[in-house]
Amino acid sequence: MEVSWYDAEGRTIRSLADEEGRLVVSGLEQTRMYNSILAKVPLATGTIYVAGDAMGLPFRISAPKEGIILSVQAWDTDDETIAYYVLLFKHAPAVQVADHDPFILDPSDYPNFIAAILVDSFLTIGVDTMGSETNINLPYATDGEDLFAVIVTSGTPNYAAGTSLNITLGIWSRELPEGELN
Repeated sequence: MEVSWYDAEGRTIRSLADEEGRLVVSGLEQTRMYNSILAKVPLATGTIYVAGDAMGLPFRISAPKEGIILSVQAWDTDDETIAYYVLLFKHAPAVQVADHDPFILDPSDYPNFIAAILVDSFLTIGVDTMGSETNINLPYATDGEDLFAVIVTSGTPNYAAGTSLNITLGIWSRELPEGELN
């Protein structure tokens, strides 16, 4: 049902209410879905990672300055179905992160840290694997144009030469990064 009231400046505000009279508030008409540009994780190939290792170096993921992260999608061309964490940051981590080294979050990065998202749901299609985590619903805000990510493994993947891990984020946002037309 539709309900209306007046705001402090005398404007009529209309909204929807459910059967019990509770307002249904939605900003979806002002937001849009943004799928980040596919980011290729800079992995070393031909060597086995150990649980807790950083997989590759920190990398950028295109993203609006603020939004709600809804999903992480990953495409793995080596069919590695070992769970890993996508650690998201507002800025590049302050401490140098080396490929194959144990990842340790430095206290100076605490204010910069957004989330650790576990990717552990996989579907193998031919020789490729797709990892997908949905319903994350994680709000964030940053003063930069991109997010930064570090991948930390929870197992022992071994990527063959010529294979890759690629990550993209699904984000609800009121704005798009400069130059993006999603």
